[in-house]
Amino acid sequence: MTSQWQERNRPMRLEKRYEFGDYEALRDFLDAAADLSERQGYYPDMGFGRDYVNVTIHAEDGDQTILPAQREFAGALDLLQGDAASPLPAMTVIALAGNKGGSGKTTLAINLAAALARRGKVVLLDTDPQGSCVHWYNATDGDAPVQVHAAADDVDGAVRDNCDTSDYLLIDCPPSVNATQTLAALSLADKVLIPVVPSPLDIWAGLHVEPVLRQVMTHNPALQAMLVINQLEPQTRLSQLVRQALDELGLPTATTALRRRMAYRRAMLEGRSVLDMGKRGTEAAREIEQLIAELVD
Repeated sequence: MTSQWQERNRPMRLEKRYEFGDYEALRDFLDAAADLSERQGYYPDMGFGRDYVNVTIHAEDGDQTILPAQREFAGALDLLQGDAASPLPAMTVIALAGNKGGSGKTTLAINLAAALARRGKVVLLDTDPQGSCVHWYNATDGDAPVQVHAAADDVDGAVRDNCDTSDYLLIDCPPSVNATQTLAALSLADKVLIPVVPSPLDIWAGLHVEPVLRQVMTHNPALQAMLVINQLEPQTRLSQLVRQALDELGLPTATTALRRRMAYRRAMLEGRSVLDMGKRGTEAAREIEQLIAELVD
């Protein structure tokens, strides 16, 4: 099985072993990696056998940390390996991604998963090392309508382990589009939702999302991306202008906007979704169902 990137010291470096089912797939990976190195100017150390490639990315001379651009290069290599992997069975893989914490991404992932569970079997993969989805799942005392699995260490393996038993597979990504977990999720996803809060910082953070998605789509051209306005407060001036601002990000925006509601917070604290909150969650549940209609219907 292909490993995850490992960070080593003395000297500082990233290491990973890729494994392949046949030599032709390995050869295709090496050719694509050479092209990627030419484009991005990074030339990692590589050693390979008949069915594996070992890759080492060293920190720049004198640096004690791996640069963000080098981590992005590592994620791009993962996308190349995804091209050589076997196809997934028919199901819908939905990633929830973003480039800033506090967007409500995890809350949205949980409520979407709970609503989709009324249509089929759902697995929610928690690839954020913070593990918020897993914490919520533990708070349900086993009464959750979905399965939740920690998957920060092996996104590809977790997706493939659950694809035969799921109608919908949701992936809650870390709050960075350049995180290796996010890039791995995007390489496998059919759709990606990017929640954006109506604030200047969140909108500015969104400017970095579209270039990464464009790169991912060279390897996963079927990926469909959609922005979702989250925590909307209609009475504020910024909320009234947010759609115009999001047009600058170059991605479609869902017609459905999710308002800032206490029901979302209470549901998380109680280990439930807004669909299980009765009258307290009626309006929030309606928003979630409307968003799902845009997403999968």
